[in-house]
Amino acid sequence: TRGRPLAIEALGRAALHAQGLMRQNLDRMVYSQPNRSGYVRTGTLRRSTHAASPSTDHGGDEATARGGTDLAATEPESVVEDRGGMLATEIGSWISYAEPVHKGYRQPSPRPFMDAAADEAEQVAMRELEQAAKVIAQ
Repeated sequence: TRGRPLAIEALGRAALHAQGLMRQNLDRMVYSQPNRSGYVRTGTLRRSTHAASPSTDHGGDEATARGGTDLAATEPESVVEDRGGMLATEIGSWISYAEPVHKGYRQPSPRPFMDAAADEAEQVAMRELEQAAKVIAQ
């Protein structure tokens, strides 16, 4: 049926939207702020923040991003996986210091770059899926 591809596209667009929001949040919360922590800002965390299918092996993400490669996904279909009738995607950064930056383990304060993006992406996904359902129903 044509419904499955439309749903995959809709969820993928929402994931790519969240990817962009997380990067904007990093720019606002980390990269545009005065560096009081003493950590070197290389852009690795931003380059490593991306949408991916749940079966993606993130073992090399840190080295790849540190080497200058941007891991951002560009195709909605590439970040969605069909898991026995359930569509799934994941969005975030899997490098060693992403969670400490997000939750503030080593910084003076948390920089929750993922939370708001994930919340908004959920709303975008619902709108996208509702639109796909309308097309399917026609």
